[in-house]
Amino acid sequence: MTRRYARGVGGARIAEGTPQGHWKILTILGAMSTRGILAAMTIEEATDRDIFLTYLDQVLCPKLRPDDVVVMDNLSAHKVKGVRERIEAVGARLLYLPPYSPDLNPIEKAWAKLKNSSSRLIGPNCPGLITPARCSAGIMPADVFLPGHTGLISRSGTLTYEVVYELTRAGLGQSTCVGMGGDPLHGLGFLECLELYEADAETEAVVLIGEIGGDDEERAAAFVRDHMTKPVVAYIAGFSAPPGKRMGHAGAIVEGSSGTAAEKKAALEAAGIPVAAAPADVVPLLRQRLEGRRTE
Repeated sequence: MTRRYARGVGGARIAEGTPQGHWKILTILGAMSTRGILAAMTIEEATDRDIFLTYLDQVLCPKLRPDDVVVMDNLSAHKVKGVRERIEAVGARLLYLPPYSPDLNPIEKAWAKLKNSSSRLIGPNCPGLITPARCSAGIMPADVFLPGHTGLISRSGTLTYEVVYELTRAGLGQSTCVGMGGDPLHGLGFLECLELYEADAETEAVVLIGEIGGDDEERAAAFVRDHMTKPVVAYIAGFSAPPGKRMGHAGAIVEGSSGTAAEKKAALEAAGIPVAAAPADVVPLLRQRLEGRRTE
């Protein structure tokens, strides 16, 4: 079924024809919103400070309601003190979707500031996130998604769409799907999303899509083992990747014997998480876990 979305600045899209007050905005943010994403904006230069803050004070913030989400598609707002504080003061929150950045310094600063706030950083270098038929922030192709009860978190944008396509074909709809990006330093990741999916009443199971490099999957496996009650299945890309060669993403690189697909698969399976051999195999694994849970 084709779903039409109204597009706003910065990639914010709200499903057309959706009655106000009858849809949940971005499950993964934990926001029960009556209106969803109200605005999306970009501030390019620090010299725009006075104009930008005046806009916030006189135009945007007076219209915000608790749990509204404001999307910014870069991190330049951190150059202007008080932007996030003004938005959070009225009970709203910020969602940062920064593009690829070769400079890790602004990412580190942004993540440090947001860790203890209600706002979120997704990425950088990621496709965003989507609650199917409700709202999309980023570049997810909405037509392959189907509303349902499977949460998904992925380091790969392309594999997200491929696995979601298989889920949708099988009638396994999605609650919220998050593309965390493949950079070594990122915002919202496996651990944060798994915790939120575990607490989300609309999510019954979770699909985790990983790849070579880093230790995100190993730490996710430990979290699932110790804290998750909902079924989790996984797919890991990169079994044929040669050591020392970057494969697409900045974080997708095997250094020595660390970060290999085999290591990640072993860690996940040791935590009781079945790992699919191919993207299409995610569906039968997920069905098995769901059926097993229903018969317990």
